[in-house]
Amino acid sequence: MTYQPSADDPYYPTVEPQPLKFEPGPDGGTEATFQAPVPGSREPGAPAVTLAVAVDPSVPSESGDELNELLFGRLRAAFDVLPALPPGWDVPGDSEQPSNDGDEPFDPKKHMKFGLSLVWPDEAPPVAVVVTVETAAGTVPAPSKAVIVRALVTKQHVDDYWYATNQNSPPTARVHVTGGQGTMRRPGRHRTNLHIPPPDHFSLPNAKAFILDAVGGAMGYTLNSGFYSPQHPNNK
Repeated sequence: MTYQPSADDPYYPTVEPQPLKFEPGPDGGTEATFQAPVPGSREPGAPAVTLAVAVDPSVPSESGDELNELLFGRLRAAFDVLPALPPGWDVPGDSEQPSNDGDEPFDPKKHMKFGLSLVWPDEAPPVAVVVTVETAAGTVPAPSKAVIVRALVTKQHVDDYWYATNQNSPPTARVHVTGGQGTMRRPGRHRTNLHIPPPDHFSLPNAKAFILDAVGGAMGYTLNSGFYSPQHPNNK
């Protein structure tokens, strides 16, 4: 389900999110990683956009069906190139500062890590990019050793831990819930309840890192992350 904004939100994706072709990434020892290029606009100066996913090394063997269904079934992505982010999306000037990731570092026993990386050409023009990702939280079980409580095995799932790399300014993130409910938080910070609209979206400025947690079952959502090229005057 593609993000459909309200009348006062002018952003409409021009590139339909597509299934991604994930390949195994470098063997980090403590993580199993997968990487895929994100399709998008072929405008001059457009960046190369990559989505990387990392899980505990035991997840592919213990929960391979659920992981494959997410990576190759439910997850879709694409990006648009715009002259600037739509009104209300600008990162500079936002009063809320990004938290220190050390407040709640990525833990593969509890989280599935999603990393967006943009590599700009040397002569990139002053443009903005909006990356759209359609996915669902709460579908991949946590590693078995992490869910044994009082000798009973419970069906727990990993949270979605999002972060952005290679960026001077953290992006503005917008989450639109398409099914179920859950919470959103910066690492180590308070939670915001997420649910089917209204509101039409939940915004998070300076979103260097944030965590989405499904409650009571899977939570489908569309994520929009807005970035500026290094040469854009709004990239401060």
